[in-house]
Amino acid sequence: MMGLLGGAADDDEGLPWGDDGRRLVGTADTIDHAASGKVFAVKDQGRCGSCWAFAANTALEGAVAINGNTTPVHLSEQQLVSCTTRSAAKIIGTNYGNGGCNGGWMDYAWNFQRDKGAMLDADYPYVSGNDGRTRRCKHNSSKTVGNVSTYGAVTTIADMKAKLVTHPLTIAIDASSYGFQYYKSGVLQANQCTTGLNHAVVVVGYSEGSNYWKIQNSWGTGWGDQGFILFEITSGLGVCAMNRYVWWAQMH
Repeated sequence: MMGLLGGAADDDEGLPWGDDGRRLVGTADTIDHAASGKVFAVKDQGRCGSCWAFAANTALEGAVAINGNTTPVHLSEQQLVSCTTRSAAKIIGTNYGNGGCNGGWMDYAWNFQRDKGAMLDADYPYVSGNDGRTRRCKHNSSKTVGNVSTYGAVTTIADMKAKLVTHPLTIAIDASSYGFQYYKSGVLQANQCTTGLNHAVVVVGYSEGSNYWKIQNSWGTGWGDQGFILFEITSGLGVCAMNRYVWWAQMH
């Protein structure tokens, strides 16, 4: 496996993350789980490199809501950040391989939720975004609301579109380029982005007519277009190398 994904928002002054964007990005004309209310609203990971936890949960919350025709609940990112690390193994018995605020992977997080169960944010609220500290694991098995039952990878554009009918997709991308960092509107093209993997986001829909993926980030609604960005649907590595790592999960 490649290095861990971090992707914390940059706190440097000068990044245009104020209220001067177009506001909410347009509805994708084919599938749009954000517009239909089947994924939880845009979240903010803050100063912690926990994009992987937010992507894992947002995709999982959406899958449960779509397949159960319910409103998405907010699962606990703090549980994943604090309880899937080497140090947490002393408490829960297993090292799931993530680095807390220093990065991680979505499938590692789902391994934990498969074995130990997922808690709600209301029962285990997110605090690491305030100061970038991973914190001690406080997993409570009596407060879990379900377990990941299965997850898997998707490798073609056709399969991505088919899977998106029932499951939002987590992707790993390169978020370091100017085009991504300063995005406000339009469709980001492959030549506007570099191809390392350092951040995790969620594909929540696509437009067949306009040929774009609709992506939900975890840097709050002040970034991008109300927290969203559009990527061109293209083969090869894809925009920001998004085609290299595409996964989905289900919970029971």
